[in-house]
Amino acid sequence: NDANVAALGEMWLGGGKSCKSLIMVTLGTGVGGGIVIDGRIYNGASGCAGEIGHIICVDEKNITGNCSCGNRGCLEQIASATGIVKYARHYLDETDIPSVLRELLQEKGNISAKDVFDAGKAGDRAAEQIIDTVTNYLGRALAGISAVINPECILIGGGVSAAGEYLREKVAGHFRTQAFSGLKNTPVRLAALGNEAGISGAAYMMISERSREDNIL
Repeated sequence: NDANVAALGEMWLGGGKSCKSLIMVTLGTGVGGGIVIDGRIYNGASGCAGEIGHIICVDEKNITGNCSCGNRGCLEQIASATGIVKYARHYLDETDIPSVLRELLQEKGNISAKDVFDAGKAGDRAAEQIIDTVTNYLGRALAGISAVINPECILIGGGVSAAGEYLREKVAGHFRTQAFSGLKNTPVRLAALGNEAGISGAAYMMISERSREDNIL
């Protein structure tokens, strides 16, 4: 799938260029992921490996509704662009902290994940609390996967990663707090290839497969 080939592309030419084993999480409308081990995508027994967005890790108090997969408490419910907006609305309904996000909701009738991160970067206290919760769960999920995979690095991609270093630092901080002691120094990086990651990964798959065939022959 697109997240898998994006992970390969980032390993080959992007943020994971020096790594042969990595975890990539893509934060967009949903939360996707790819796991690369020894330079190859790990697909699992039925092709479902790397479904990072459907790790159930969200506390009941922060869950809004059910996930698109039918479960409740999936990472995607709070860390996707859609999930961030839903959680932000939930948080604003549950608190009376003044926020530019409230003003945007009154003016436009809606907000975006970008609005939340822009407000957080500007020092909006409510937005900062929302982002801290979102990145805490993301760090928790990545710490759990890392305890199984022990990757050389972790990459964050997808549209939400446009929040840049602000997002990366917060995720890395929560990851280090919750990771197993031997994994706390695993680098957490931003993906570098953007929309080119998928096509780069597909090219890598073709080249590497041809190379293996040539070696066999």
